[in-house]
Amino acid sequence: MTGTSLDRFAVGLQDAQDTEELHRCDECGGEIYPGEGVYEIEGDIIHERCLGDYAKGYFEDYYTTIEDALEVA
Repeated sequence: MTGTSLDRFAVGLQDAQDTEELHRCDECGGEIYPGEGVYEIEGDIIHERCLGDYAKGYFEDYYTTIEDALEVA
């Protein structure tokens, strides 16, 4: 048989160190690589795993106590 081997072990998996990052997460500063899922929010690019922390910062000005929200003493 001739041609290219389709056995992935014949050539091995691509080394992650050989892959260039495309961007840095605007929340944690970590690398974002090709094929990674991200959130794009008003120009910020965020890892999926960073969404919770990003949302806390994004909505920080809206955080209050229930008493203040209901305007009760």
